[in-house]
Amino acid sequence: MPRKAPNTVVEQRITLGTFERAQVAQYLEAQRRQAQIDTITGAAEAAVKVAAACGMGWLALETYRIINPPDDAYVNATGGNIWATIRYRAGAIDRATYDREVGAANEKARKNAEKQGRAPGGFIDWFLFGNDGKFFFFG
Repeated sequence: MPRKAPNTVVEQRITLGTFERAQVAQYLEAQRRQAQIDTITGAAEAAVKVAAACGMGWLALETYRIINPPDDAYVNATGGNIWATIRYRAGAIDRATYDREVGAANEKARKNAEKQGRAPGGFIDWFLFGNDGKFFFFG
């Protein structure tokens, strides 16, 4: 059965006193503080996760180096490649000098790797290509 339309409207108000306003302000301040704490906690959690991932990567690399220690000639050869590349990009040496230095460094690294019975290139080549030379993801 339909209702009859109201002919009067009763307006009711709630008036807060000083005590009630102080309680509401205290509640709102607690909510704001909790939001700040949640933000700081989230940022700290992300920083800890990044640090843990970097630590695990460093640990994996150090474990690999303990199992397969690089000899000094290999380290010097790769360092020579980097230094020669920087000097070439800066224009300090010409292309022929760059090719000669990098070729000599690569040859030293290859000979030392053969002497040690491992593939030249180090960890990245081993990780991507493995011992059989096939690409890791499509092998």
